[in-house]
Amino acid sequence: MFRSWFSVLMIVLGLSAAAAFAADAPKLQWDANDDADYYVVYWSKDPDSFTEENSLEVPADETYLELTASPGGEEYYYSIKAFNECGNSSDFSDVIVSAHLPLALYGGTAGKSSSGTATTAAGSGGGGSCFIGSLFSGV
Repeated sequence: MFRSWFSVLMIVLGLSAAAAFAADAPKLQWDANDDADYYVVYWSKDPDSFTEENSLEVPADETYLELTASPGGEEYYYSIKAFNECGNSSDFSDVIVSAHLPLALYGGTAGKSSSGTATTAAGSGGGGSCFIGSLFSGV
């Protein structure tokens, strides 16, 4: 079951060349999902190929991931999934592109899980009260 009222608006802010640890560092931001226990942010050089290898878990009470300029200004594609306590996930959000990488890869802490990658517990596939709202970008 999906809730169409929920939308994720991913906005990369402040794409100027800010210092990596500055308070105004660029961020990938989205609206909160009331059903989420955590989010997983995926990035890739290919907009059709997101894997756990290039992902970070973000706690449900944070709706952003700090970014830093990528080496050589190389562009990366981003998408987000929301996960609930049963391990069920939303669909991937719309994909955006940015010449930035997660700051957590360079020693920042926002969004970094203990292992540095996403943990996606296997769920039962739904049922009961354990479901997750749909993620889709606003137009």
